[in-house]
Amino acid sequence: MIRKITFCIKNGAKLGYFIDTEDQLITVFQPNQLPEVKEKPDILPVLPVLGSWQLTVSDIFSWLNFA
Repeated sequence: MIRKITFCIKNGAKLGYFIDTEDQLITVFQPNQLPEVKEKPDILPVLPVLGSWQLTVSDIFSWLNFA
């Protein structure tokens, strides 16, 4: 999966998230930057088109249903 995310970043994607449900971490991929691992309650980067909208790791995991 990480290979696919890095392929997309290399080919023009501006942002990618790898969601690790087991450890409840999100790895953030952006062009020309090393991946960053985020955890609760870290704020995730979003695309500029979203303005000042803030999204946290906690938000993502609260929306997911693992049942």
